[in-house]
Amino acid sequence: MSRELDAHGYRKADGNADLLVNFNANTREKVDIRSTPGPAVGYYGYRTGLYAGGPQVTTVRYKVGTANIDVADAGKKKLLWEGVAEGELTDEVMKDPQAAVDKAVAQIFTQFPGHAAP
Repeated sequence: MSRELDAHGYRKADGNADLLVNFNANTREKVDIRSTPGPAVGYYGYRTGLYAGGPQVTTVRYKVGTANIDVADAGKKKLLWEGVAEGELTDEVMKDPQAAVDKAVAQIFTQFPGHAAP
């Protein structure tokens, strides 16, 4: 995260900071239930009837991750900006989550409006 703040002209302070930066990430499992249409009534050759079994139901489970970055005024204890990124976490991403976190942080900071005073 310091790389992104450095790009905006900020630097890390060990004490008496003007801004406070909070980073939070979490994951949760989501479930989608998908259904295709059920039986159909129609004309087939010489007769009318009910065709093709019942509806096809599929359950899909996947992980979704959310990353939040808050930037607050340290003196006023007031939130100045919040950035959020959300995305589906594949098994491949979870093998090396640091790369996914770095990408999310970079994406969030593309929206950061602030620049340090010269």
